[in-house]
Amino acid sequence: HIVDGGYPLAWVGIARHDEARSVEPVAIAGTEAMRAHVEGLRLTWAESGTGRGPTGTAIREGLVDMAQDIRSDPRYDFWHDDSTRFGIASSIALPLKDKQITFGALSIYATETNAFDTQEIDLLKELADDLAYGIVSLRNSAMRDRFERELEFQANFDMVTSLANRSLFLDRLDQSIIHAGHANRHVAV
Repeated sequence: HIVDGGYPLAWVGIARHDEARSVEPVAIAGTEAMRAHVEGLRLTWAESGTGRGPTGTAIREGLVDMAQDIRSDPRYDFWHDDSTRFGIASSIALPLKDKQITFGALSIYATETNAFDTQEIDLLKELADDLAYGIVSLRNSAMRDRFERELEFQANFDMVTSLANRSLFLDRLDQSIIHAGHANRHVAV
C-alpha cells in the first residue's frame, strides 16, 4: 500500500497536447503488475473512449472526478476485469493545475467502494495542490536555468558560427594578460 495511505495504486499523469490528447503516466506507485497496467492503458483526456473516465475528465474539466464503485461505473467498462484482478473498487482523479490551466491529474485507487468521503477528498485536494505547486516550481526553475544558459551563450558567442564573440575574446585576452603578468611571461595573439 502506498505509504500509510492504504491505497494500492496511485499515479500522476501529464496531459499531452498531441492529436490523441494522451495522458502520459510520469510517476506510478503500486505493484509491478499495476504499474505495467497503467503504462499500457493509453488513456486520453479527449471527450471519448478512455478519456471519459475520472483521469481524463479531471484534466479536461479541471475538477475532481471519481468512481465510488468501479465495477458498476460504465466509464470503467474497459477496466472491470483488471480492477477485479487488482482488488480495486473505487478511484478518484484530482486535477493538477498551474493557476487555472490543468496540466495533469493525480489518480488514486482504493480497495473498498465509496472510499472517498468529503474529508478524504478535501485532504486529497490539498495533496494534489501541493504536488502541482511542486511540479510547477520545478518546471519554472528548469526553464529559468535554460534561459540563463541561452542568454549566457548569446552574450558570449556568435549566433551563426557559435565561435567566441568580441566580448568573450577580450575577456579571455584580459585574463591571459593578467596570468602572464603574474608568471612573468608573454602573451601572443
